[in-house]
Amino acid sequence: MNFTKEVEYIFNYEIDGQTLTKSEYQFVDDIDNRRYRWVNPDEGYPQPLQYGGTGAEFQQIEAELIGESLVYQDNREEIRVVVYDLKDVDVVMIANVNKITMQGNIFYEFIINNVTNYHKKLGGVF
Repeated sequence: MNFTKEVEYIFNYEIDGQTLTKSEYQFVDDIDNRRYRWVNPDEGYPQPLQYGGTGAEFQQIEAELIGESLVYQDNREEIRVVVYDLKDVDVVMIANVNKITMQGNIFYEFIINNVTNYHKKLGGVF
């Protein structure tokens, strides 16, 4: 099986006057055109997603932020759930953005754990 890089998604999130940016590449296989998430193509392995590719040439797409919610907050940590629309494949990507305060320093994390963060749209309005 061979893989072709089909898209790079760019996810931007504004917090405290800063822009956090995360990017992810997705590939398609040459058997059934299934999409794969491959965090580091130089090592590791591709993770199959539950949707197919578009057949388009490689493109870079800035995903649209369509929802966010602060789900946890205390004096050291804030956790937000963020939802992005991947319009080319009718999928949403759900991730966490964490703000951590440790010894007076502030750290930010933009976390896309694995393939379970990608979901086909259910027909609702986003």
